[in-house]
Amino acid sequence: MASAWLSQFRKKWDAAVPVILFYLFLFYTVIAIFGIHYVMAVSFITTLFKIRHLRPFHLRSAGNTVLVLLALTVLAFFATLSLPLCLLLNFAVPFLLVCLQSTQFNQKGYFSYAMCFVFLQLRPVGWEGFATEFAVVLYSCAILVAGLALYARFRQKPQDFGQARRGLGLLAGEFRRLAQGQRGGDTQGSLFDVESALHKLAYSSRGMTQVVRGDGRIHYMFALLFQRSAYFISDSGYLPESPSQSAYLTDAAALLDAVQSGMNRTDNGALVAQAAALQAGLPPTSERLSTFLRHFYDLLMLILQQLTDTKAPDRGAWKLPPYLRTLRGLPYRLHLDAFEVRFALRLSLITTIGFAVCQVTDIEHSYWLPLNAFLLLQPMYEESAQRMKTRLVGTALGCLLVFVCLPLLPGTAGHFVFATVLISLMYCCTPGTWVQPIFSTGFALTLASLSIGSTTAIELRFLYLILATVLVLAVNRFVFRTSLPGQFRMNLTELFHLQTGYLSLLEQCAQHDIDYSVLCEELTRFHLIYDQVAQYLSKQPPGPAVSFNRDLLRLMWRLAAQAEQLIFLARSTRPGEDDLQSLVLFAREMQRCLYVLLSGRLPAAGALEKFCPPPHQDGLRHLMERYDDTLRALCALIAARPGAAAAHA
Repeated sequence: MASAWLSQFRKKWDAAVPVILFYLFLFYTVIAIFGIHYVMAVSFITTLFKIRHLRPFHLRSAGNTVLVLLALTVLAFFATLSLPLCLLLNFAVPFLLVCLQSTQFNQKGYFSYAMCFVFLQLRPVGWEGFATEFAVVLYSCAILVAGLALYARFRQKPQDFGQARRGLGLLAGEFRRLAQGQRGGDTQGSLFDVESALHKLAYSSRGMTQVVRGDGRIHYMFALLFQRSAYFISDSGYLPESPSQSAYLTDAAALLDAVQSGMNRTDNGALVAQAAALQAGLPPTSERLSTFLRHFYDLLMLILQQLTDTKAPDRGAWKLPPYLRTLRGLPYRLHLDAFEVRFALRLSLITTIGFAVCQVTDIEHSYWLPLNAFLLLQPMYEESAQRMKTRLVGTALGCLLVFVCLPLLPGTAGHFVFATVLISLMYCCTPGTWVQPIFSTGFALTLASLSIGSTTAIELRFLYLILATVLVLAVNRFVFRTSLPGQFRMNLTELFHLQTGYLSLLEQCAQHDIDYSVLCEELTRFHLIYDQVAQYLSKQPPGPAVSFNRDLLRLMWRLAAQAEQLIFLARSTRPGEDDLQSLVLFAREMQRCLYVLLSGRLPAAGALEKFCPPPHQDGLRHLMERYDDTLRALCALIAARPGAAAAHA
């Protein structure tokens, strides 16, 4: 037991060492150069280093971060000058930071910037200290950029695409199983998990102007490769009809094994040549397996080529649509159903009330009220409630630790040594646990006791934590509460809306070309929401409702995969005019049925009569029929559960 705990602690310590060293260097150099009054900047700069030191370093991105931090420094300073400015800026700035930096898939995107704005208000410096404070932030930013660059140069490991390699191995096994006449192997669920993980990695690469960039494009294309393959294996109804077809699948599996072990960032020419040879050996027919493998090899070869050049010439195809841009897209996101807006309003209210109390009362260490409230407030109600419990326990233990240890410390030097130990241990702890507040509280009280008595500091710290807890409880309860069950219901509704969106894209691509970035964004968003719903269901006790929603989710995935393949075929095979017109009619009919479900009603009798598409292309005809079958299965599932349409659509 003890050895397991020590092993776990050592892993956390090894991971935290770069962050600890960065913090201590910045902390003591700021004190030596500027004075202890200005150390507030150290915390949020270290948080930025902790978040970003494992990511690829980009000088342009680092420069943008520095500019934002300097702008927030100026805004935080003006917020301390008067009560009207305090109210205005503490409401507006956190609101904008959440709306611009956070999404339901990156809920804490706002945190480091909001931390800068909040922490710089905790110890007002006045006009006489503003130049020094600005210099402190500028110096800290310089250390941040240098630290990130050095860590990336000497410590970061090159991207090895571990999730993609895992998926290639799983897919090779599925191809071999299918070659033997078996369908739906045990690895299907694992392949879906890999697909979900790759979409998350792709989303995390998003820039201010691109849907995905750099390695994120590779992750997205691998996810698309696995989605199309998983659909072909599990939902297309295909089984080999001859030894030659089984041989094609066996050859594809052997190629995937070679790609899994041999793909690299320098030269994939041999693998591309092998894929091209296999593709050339396919029969020139429209038979389903040949069509799938031909497109499969096309995408695999494109991935292998772009692995050696992440700045490929098609980078313009990955541009963010205007409605998703950071500033231009803001009006599209400002509605009360949006996750970002609801949380932004709660955060703005918390910071406004907290700092207004500081300005009006001017009580000793009153800044601990907005500080604790800011840290307690979390995007989800359940997470915030848990954080209140753990912080109360951790703070109480931290106060006890300081009460016992401070009288034993030998003067100021002893205080700083003790504070160094506590802050080092804090960065080894998982945020949100009851252990971390022990060390953060001990650190804060150790430094506070240099200016006020330790007993007074302990009393004030606990008092302000209680007040902050009451404030956050009230705001979370009465102001646009966002809970996990509520977000789950909204996610299910969004999945229906995304299906209608795919059909709109299908209708558009049947009439004119569409921007690939829009399709990339829609597919990524679907899989991220799908993953959130699946994660929520995995934590619920078994029962009829969970079984119903799992079946619903499975059908949603099938609809999305079929819609993506329809769009792909419509864009790549250039169907005739009759087929395109049929696609438009098909998309509109399927949309109508989905809108009926979204309205909370089941389609009227006869509304889902068997759709008989007339396309001449076998691939399009097959996919349209399969989509129609899946939508009928969705309606049947909802009809079999009374009240489900209203509750879940």
